Amino acid sequence: MGILDRFRPTPTPDPMVEVLQESVADLSLRLEDRGWRQIGASEDTLSREAYNVAARDGRALAIAHPLVRRGLSLRTAYVHGQGGPQVTVDPDSDVDDKVAELVAAWWGSRENQASLTGPEARARLERSLSTDGNVFLAAFTDPQKGRVTCRTIPLEQIDAIHTNPDDRMQVWYYQRTYTRKLDPFSTAESTVKVLHPDLAYAPASRPSTMGEMQVLWDQPIRHVKVNDLDGWQYGLGDTFSIAPWARAYRDFLSDWAKLMRSLSQFAWRATADGKRAARARQALSRIPAGTAPGNEGGAAASMVLGTGESLEAIPKSGATIDADSGRPILAMIAAGLDIPVTMLSTDPGITGARSTAETLDEPMYLAMAARRDVWTAVYQDIAEYAIEAAVRATQGPLTGEIVRDAWTDTDTAVVNGGSPVVHVDWPDLSTASTEEAVNAIAKADSTGKLPPATIARLLLTALGVDDIDAVMEELTDEDGQWRDPYAQLGQGLVNAFNAGQDPAQALSQYGRFGTDIAAAEAKVRP
Repeated sequence: MGILDRFRPTPTPDPMVEVLQESVADLSLRLEDRGWRQIGASEDTLSREAYNVAARDGRALAIAHPLVRRGLSLRTAYVHGQGGPQVTVDPDSDVDDKVAELVAAWWGSRENQASLTGPEARARLERSLSTDGNVFLAAFTDPQKGRVTCRTIPLEQIDAIHTNPDDRMQVWYYQRTYTRKLDPFSTAESTVKVLHPDLAYAPASRPSTMGEMQVLWDQPIRHVKVNDLDGWQYGLGDTFSIAPWARAYRDFLSDWAKLMRSLSQFAWRATADGKRAARARQALSRIPAGTAPGNEGGAAASMVLGTGESLEAIPKSGATIDADSGRPILAMIAAGLDIPVTMLSTDPGITGARSTAETLDEPMYLAMAARRDVWTAVYQDIAEYAIEAAVRATQGPLTGEIVRDAWTDTDTAVVNGGSPVVHVDWPDLSTASTEEAVNAIAKADSTGKLPPATIARLLLTALGVDDIDAVMEELTDEDGQWRDPYAQLGQGLVNAFNAGQDPAQALSQYGRFGTDIAAAEAKVRP
């Protein structure tokens, strides 16, 4: 330190240093303090670093704020609860049975269960989508065997998104920068900068490098984003809009607790003069704090005033100081998460009537169904890519060809003369009972407008059958066409009766749904 440094004023502490020293809850609300214009690159979009900050703050809210944590848990339970979706291949499509087996193996593999398809992974990705607004899923592909393993790429590692110069909606590459350890037990690291193609980008020419960056064609990325506006390359988490209201409600409860604490400081007041004041003070001092009449177990204090002196509490008439005064702020948090305030606060209050609850539930179901649609597109895209990878691979499990659509400029896998159609079926979001669901399906069946196979699948879904595809195989023939088991069963029993045999013995030859026709006919054939 030089001599002139002694006369310089003490530097003002950096406000960012103070922010970093705050609790996680305070850290999660820095965006609201900075303001939109300051963190944004322009009036319409956010800077790349702003998205990272918003994501980190959303994560902090999700773990530090009880209401936000509960709101995200409710959203996750509604979207991915009840066992999650079932990803299958359309049985009516003219494709090989191996395609359905491949999709089932891809969905149920241990690697993909840990990162994408398992219950823990689906809940984790839903929370990440709510806090970050973006999820980057990389499909690591084995070029020889065609096996596809999904892994997530952190938002902070994506530096830029490169689109078609003539079409901003068509994403070509995701620029990624990350550090990689030289070996698992070393602290030495190297910085890697690569390009991942978009999952839907399949140009005829695929260069191995662009500029100085390697293009990883066997690791395409499926970008999932929400709450984005037109022209935005990134999404925003659901927690972004509720950050200031989360702070306001936290501060309100903190102030309310301080007020309650201050009102409990003085529990008794005695007024006396002269010697009687001294005796009263001495008597009150022998009463332990919290044991005075009417205040057992609480913090209590006493004050003795002379004649003519008075100490009154702040008048409460006309003022509302109860905790329910912050309910409008709580409603803002609930609105930002598309959750009814009664569910978010776990307190039905005066709005707990059945009709009111049903009115609030309907918009929430629609919001959760919309989020399910987002994940439906993700599962379909990656499952179809897994089929294409199995066909492309030199030692892949599927035999077929990749056909390029000249109009859409995309590749499609053709197996056994047909293009596989992937279906994603979700459990019903409504709270209707199983009986109500079955009655509704029965009424729909009575119209005669729906195919029997569709009615059967709806019934199996309503009844909560685990393996729907296995049951549907028993109800359809080799071509996927419906066959009425009861009509076949009835004919078999009639044949047994006409042959003079016991119909009960013929009945035992049928399968669970009466599909073992050959065995039954052989038994009753003269």
